Amino acid sequence: MDDVEVLRDRDLWAGGFEDKLVDMLYQEILEGKLMGSKITNRDCVRLVERLNDLHIKQADSSQVKGKTTRLKKIQRQFTNLMGQKGMGWNPITKTVIGSDEHWANAIRWKEFKNSGCANYDVLYTIFDQVVATWVLHFVSTQEPPSREEEQRLEDELRARGLVFGTGSGLDSTIDLDDIKITLET
Repeated sequence: MDDVEVLRDRDLWAGGFEDKLVDMLYQEILEGKLMGSKITNRDCVRLVERLNDLHIKQADSSQVKGKTTRLKKIQRQFTNLMGQKGMGWNPITKTVIGSDEHWANAIRWKEFKNSGCANYDVLYTIFDQVVATWVLHFVSTQEPPSREEEQRLEDELRARGLVFGTGSGLDSTIDLDDIKITLET
């Protein structure tokens, strides 16, 4: 975006208007209106109508589409940062924890150092439903990992600690050691 568009966008989404959009996205995810973090043009039109009904500011579907794309990008960058060794998340203060050495190596994520990611738990719920990331992801065109490779990947995943955002609550975690798998024959 050029400078004029950036200023116009910043003005549009300031003053809590972005929060209204995030709240609407979250509500629609919970109601099942948005599935798998895909936001279609029809969804954008519906969201614009709801936003404009608030009579705070007027938006159009391209602005909503652009904003949701940027929110998804921020959420994915932040999730990637949390996957880096030596980085942590304090859910109480909503800040990232990491040594100066780790921050020196995290050039792409400097924007998160002091302010974290606003509404991360909600954005994670909205956008991270179908995103395979980190250790155990592979595309359908790849051969599945061998037993040895799978064990190595699982060991790497366990070394990261608990996995955030995978339970029913926003702050819940899952302990991989508690999972019992039974094979049916």
